[in-house]
Amino acid sequence: MHRRLIDWLIPAGDARQALRMRRFLTASAASLLLLLVLLYGAQTGLIGHHVALLTGALVVAGNLLFFALFRSGLNRRFSDASLTAEQLMVSSATLMFAVAHGGAARPAFLIVVLTVFMFGVFRLHTRNLLLIALFDVSVYAALIVWPPALLAAGAAHGDVRVDLLMLMMLAVSLSGFSLMAGQVVALRASVEQRNRELGRAVQALEQRQTDMSGLQKLARLGAWSRSFDAAGGTETALWSEQMFHIFGLDPQPPVPPRDVIRTMVHPHDREQFVRYFATTATPADGIEARIVRQGGGVVWLRMQRHNVTGPDGALLRQYGTMFDITDAKQGERRLMMQHLVTRVLAEAGTLNDAMPAILGVMGAAQEWVAAACWRVTPDDAQFRCVDTWQLDEVPLAAFSALQRGTRIATAAVRDGLLLTAWRTQRPHWIENVMQAAGFGRRDAAAAAGLHGAFVMPVVAGGEVLRLIEFYSCDVRTPDPMLIDLAQSLGNQIGQFILRRSAEAALASTRENLEMAVKASGIGFWDWEIGADVTNYSEYIGPMLGYTAASMPPGQRQFAGLVHPDDRPALQQAHVAGIAHGKPYSMEMRLRLRSGEWRWFQGRSQVFYDAAGQAVRMAGSLLDIEESKRLDRAKDEFVSTVSHELRTPLTAIRGALDLLDGGVAGQLPADAKELVQVALSGSKRLSRLVNDVLNLAKIESGATALAVAPLVFDELVAAAVKANQTYVREFGVTLRCAAGTCGAQVKTDADRLMQVLTNLISNAAKFSPAGSEVSVTTARAGQRLRINVIDHGSGVPVNFRPRLFEKFSQADGTDARARQGSGLGLSICRALVTQMDGRIDFADTPGGGTTFFVELPEYDPGTTQEHAVRAAPGVLVPAGAVPAPVVTAQGAPIQGTHV
Repeated sequence: MHRRLIDWLIPAGDARQALRMRRFLTASAASLLLLLVLLYGAQTGLIGHHVALLTGALVVAGNLLFFALFRSGLNRRFSDASLTAEQLMVSSATLMFAVAHGGAARPAFLIVVLTVFMFGVFRLHTRNLLLIALFDVSVYAALIVWPPALLAAGAAHGDVRVDLLMLMMLAVSLSGFSLMAGQVVALRASVEQRNRELGRAVQALEQRQTDMSGLQKLARLGAWSRSFDAAGGTETALWSEQMFHIFGLDPQPPVPPRDVIRTMVHPHDREQFVRYFATTATPADGIEARIVRQGGGVVWLRMQRHNVTGPDGALLRQYGTMFDITDAKQGERRLMMQHLVTRVLAEAGTLNDAMPAILGVMGAAQEWVAAACWRVTPDDAQFRCVDTWQLDEVPLAAFSALQRGTRIATAAVRDGLLLTAWRTQRPHWIENVMQAAGFGRRDAAAAAGLHGAFVMPVVAGGEVLRLIEFYSCDVRTPDPMLIDLAQSLGNQIGQFILRRSAEAALASTRENLEMAVKASGIGFWDWEIGADVTNYSEYIGPMLGYTAASMPPGQRQFAGLVHPDDRPALQQAHVAGIAHGKPYSMEMRLRLRSGEWRWFQGRSQVFYDAAGQAVRMAGSLLDIEESKRLDRAKDEFVSTVSHELRTPLTAIRGALDLLDGGVAGQLPADAKELVQVALSGSKRLSRLVNDVLNLAKIESGATALAVAPLVFDELVAAAVKANQTYVREFGVTLRCAAGTCGAQVKTDADRLMQVLTNLISNAAKFSPAGSEVSVTTARAGQRLRINVIDHGSGVPVNFRPRLFEKFSQADGTDARARQGSGLGLSICRALVTQMDGRIDFADTPGGGTTFFVELPEYDPGTTQEHAVRAAPGVLVPAGAVPAPVVTAQGAPIQGTHV
């Protein structure tokens, strides 16, 4: 009830208006003094009842008037909304009315005047109070000086001397109070200004404390202090808000005792923590220690403190800071972990060798207590634990033993830790496995006291190869940076697995290749052309009877090992290779260290840089001495047999010709048929012997080419004309189409005619009757091309690889439709190769086969006087010949041997 009355009397929502109302109510309480005086005067007869009643009415009316003004808010319209001067003036007028009619009670009313005037001293300036004082003194003086006024008011006139004395006292008192008011108001204004400044300072301090708290929270920096009272044995500690946050405590006093704080320090750091805070000297550097937060998790702190001691050395005060360096520590540990894992992978031969070290490095770096590696079987049917690790001081032997060798079928897996990482191919984190619904090894983990768990997949080629899991004894919140690093390390380990697999496959391939090369007896070399430095494989030296150290260092020295008869051809092949990038393959004789000459098959290829300069040449050497010996034996055998067969065969053929011509008279029909069969067989045998002898001569190089400039189209037309009669026997039409417009080749006309005759005859033999065989010429880059096109059945697919081999025929039976020795195409290829040309075949669109021969075009404008002849019938431009090279014996030669 009382509270509701106060709420009604004092308006809410405006603090200053409420303050004015409170001051008015306080001043109104002083009106009770005047009412008590009136009541006392009326009871004692000092004043009349009607005067007391009228004066009391004026007091009540004045209070009601000002209450209405304050309650309604009309006071805000005045220059001074507090209405102090107005209230004091109304009070003074009312009191002076009481003084005028107070009679014997006049002194009491004057005391009330002085009392009321005192309220103005604390609120009004001197000028206002002097005006009110002048009003009071003037009214009282008028009452003294003009007695009829008192008599008219019905008051008895007293002693004038007493009135004058009281007037003087009133004038002095009110003047003194008025003069005092200025100082009081000034002092009051100063106090109010000081209070406002103090309020602003307090507000700024509170804002600074708020800002400092925010900055400390942002910087993860906590501040603390401790004061010691040696006499009383007490200790006072103060913490900033961030200190409570660092320790995971409620940020409300009191500060936890020192023994509680000591228990929150990590066991590994507790000893240095106690020693650091027990010393009185202030070290230059602080310490780093771990705090196990009350809510879980470990925080690394950088601790600094300063001691204040008394004259006797006693510790009086201690203050310092604790800086959260967990992120920095974790960053250092992650970098160290990544470096160590990379080094382990670089030094390990296989993943099985590296995995125990990887588990130890990653487990120790991130303060896990146990780890395991799971391998996913090739058919993705099981997870199998293949490696485990545990911290030495943690008793987890039973848990590690349970893990090791465990198999979990993926189809029936309930273990969300492994399964989630395997399916998503992303690291997976469980803060507390005791509360994880999908963790199937909860009982074993609970027995070992494990809570936090983390697993990282090892991924390569989009496939999970391994799963590496870690455990901690505390509850751990996910660390995004560690998750990203684990993803990167998982990919790195996966790449290591792929790289080691590739290296193993490469090593196996290299071993097989080395075995094949060793078994083949082929030696390889690599020549740096500019530096004239040659690198040899390990097999070339033994082939030539040299050690690796005694082999010629460059090709200029190696050229002295080449037989003089083989140097020109080899040098020309070398020049052509550098000038045109043309690889060579040729047989040559090399002198062994023992002085013996031995046949080798040489091959090479030139390599160019971006500017088109020849920088390297690589090649091989194959010992073909035994093959050459067999070829010589074969050639000698063929030559001997052919020569031995040719003489009797000529006699037999001549006799059969005579018999068939009727020298011995007319033969019976049966005998004549037998003679003709024998004559046909002898002719076939004679052609076979001639082909064998011709091929042997060509391959041995004994056949020299009579080269001369020839018009390409005219030569081809002559070959077509010469074979017209032959192809008619097969009912085939032979057509020629020239397309090179007078271009020339420089070659042997007879040998080229022999090649074309063979190709045309083969085309006629294998073309159906009534069809057409076309012989055309065209350009093919820098070469001229002859095409012999038939529309027969084509070359069988299974016979194509052996088409140009000796004695090769698509149909090898005696009943084959076309007769032949099987040497024609072999002879053609040998002749074309000797002409520096190329022969091959292709399928004819619509059916049939196209055989073609390509020869270098001859330019009559080219200067040929300085051309170098590398082999019979092959010319190389003069500008392609390098500077002379000196042999091992000191004789200059042209070109450089490869």
